[in-house]
Amino acid sequence: MLRLLACVGTSGSHQIANVRAFDIMLRLALDASVSAPLQGRDSRVSALRGLLLVLGLFLWGCGGAEPRDLTTLAVVDSLYVTPEMGEPFTGPVYRDFADQPGMRQLEGALEEGVWHGELRVYHPNGRVRYMGSFHRGDRCGPWTENADSTRNQSIYEDLVDEIESLGIYPPCPER
Repeated sequence: MLRLLACVGTSGSHQIANVRAFDIMLRLALDASVSAPLQGRDSRVSALRGLLLVLGLFLWGCGGAEPRDLTTLAVVDSLYVTPEMGEPFTGPVYRDFADQPGMRQLEGALEEGVWHGELRVYHPNGRVRYMGSFHRGDRCGPWTENADSTRNQSIYEDLVDEIESLGIYPPCPER
């Protein structure tokens, strides 16, 4: 039950890794609780057991912040900040088209208020307009741009357009 409640909204490999981490921490806590009475340990064992359980739940919490609507952040000195605290925002962000709520226009992530990681911007029809990566606010690695929202008539023309719209920036540093 706890696992189900803690993992709502998490998917893929993050959920699997978090469930495995929780299972390991839970086994450690259960082993400590079973062996403590048999070995005559003092109250420090039960405190350690509780700490392991809390730590396990924390690690297992199926992390990852919920994406935040970019329009709810303020821009101060070229940094995206939370209007509530005025602190630079860190986490995933998105923006929907103004005339099409629920239709993504942009998906990316900010770190300390600047773009960091992959950014994707879409045309209204859902086709990628451009995408690439940032490292602490600077573009890095390959970037592609699709100025047209519609596909060409042939695969060859699509390929030529993609090659012509490829920008190469310095490689992104390892994370």
